[in-house]
Amino acid sequence: MVKPFARLLACLLLAACATPRADPAPDAAPASRAGSVGFQDISGLLNAPVRVSLAPNEAYLEPLEAVGSPMPAYPPALLGARLAPQTVCVSVAIDAQGGILSSDGVVAPPACPAPAQAAFLDAVRTTLVGWTFEPARRCVFPSVAAKELAHANCSGGREIPIPVTLTYRFVFEQHDGKGVVRMGR
Repeated sequence: MVKPFARLLACLLLAACATPRADPAPDAAPASRAGSVGFQDISGLLNAPVRVSLAPNEAYLEPLEAVGSPMPAYPPALLGARLAPQTVCVSVAIDAQGGILSSDGVVAPPACPAPAQAAFLDAVRTTLVGWTFEPARRCVFPSVAAKELAHANCSGGREIPIPVTLTYRFVFEQHDGKGVVRMGR
């Protein structure tokens, strides 16, 4: 059985394998459900303490959020405060089965400032409890040529589910007294 410290260390070591999505969302994405929050994986924008190197015959597939994962709601008690947009960054540790091990607030200005109200971080962390992922995978191929034939999947290779840590940025905004969503960069 893997001890919690070893699991956390593995998450940190493998965090470097997480890369930003190839097509990041623009700063001002269209609004979504009223009272919800936009999110975007920004792990590639933050410095990882340790980088893991893959062998030439290995590839990394990032975890995918389950379709229909719930979004946090804008805290109703703060709607009347007419606050400026609030950014909340959260480091999410994902185990090798795709479950959430932990979520911690991240403050790394300017991309991840401290939120003005703890209620924003609380809304995100409460929602993340219900999230699940298709786990991240390390793909080991018999050769570099076999890896190149796979084209961004593990076809022809051995899939090894791995724990990782991703960092997400959630942006809370309000327009006309209603919480709305905006994807952050």
